[in-house]
Amino acid sequence: MRNTFIILLFVYVMFSCNEAKKDTPISGVFRIESKSMKNPMIDTFYADQNQVKIYTDEFYAYTNLKDDSTASFGIGFYETKGDQLLEHNMYSTSALDTPYVFKLKVEKGETGYKQTIDQMKINGMPTKLVEQYVSIPAVGSSPMDGIWKLKRYCKVVGADSLFEDRVQYKIFHKGYFMFVQDMHSNTDSSKLRSGFGFGHFDFKKDQITETNLFSTYASIIDKQIVLNVVFDGDDDFYQMIPSDVDNNKVIEFYTRIKSLKK
Repeated sequence: MRNTFIILLFVYVMFSCNEAKKDTPISGVFRIESKSMKNPMIDTFYADQNQVKIYTDEFYAYTNLKDDSTASFGIGFYETKGDQLLEHNMYSTSALDTPYVFKLKVEKGETGYKQTIDQMKINGMPTKLVEQYVSIPAVGSSPMDGIWKLKRYCKVVGADSLFEDRVQYKIFHKGYFMFVQDMHSNTDSSKLRSGFGFGHFDFKKDQITETNLFSTYASIIDKQIVLNVVFDGDDDFYQMIPSDVDNNKVIEFYTRIKSLKK
């Protein structure tokens, strides 16, 4: 009987360890510190890239501003299997809403983490991509925390309400926010124009004060923007963005993306 108990205890401990290893969320806000790419034709190293990434316990989002001012971003959900992290694309500037899975090896450190993609394709060649991230300290939490998808975008000009189709997501986590958007170009309606912003925010009852630290829109960087928000339950809200032009304003309606975990 005693031997049976010891065996069962051992099995339980091993099962618990495996489960803990399998499910290790990397929740946090991170800034990229370096990036390297290597294949038979290239061996490059970049420092001080303009890229930030947010992981909640289930979702992720990242933004990147390239040297030519081209914006790229991705947003989705993830799962962990040991030291491997599988990112499932919901929307990105490269794949749009096409389902796609990125397989990453993640190594946590004291100040951040390193992620490695072994078989990324560049010009048709298998390429190893290594990115080193440093953690950005949390500055709070709020009822806004989570990931939200834009349902409707409305521009109010005088007595007219103009609705616009665009893809837009917003994420709040640990005192920081990020928005990403694809909209049709003003000069070519067949093309998409991408934009994003990242910074810290303060939430008080019916107002959000956002300060963009990093954005494709230079005019809003380091500028406090006060948004009036109205909730419809816990999973829907709209925010009103004032304009300096003739009292015009923008109203954005969002709905929360609920947990995908079963």
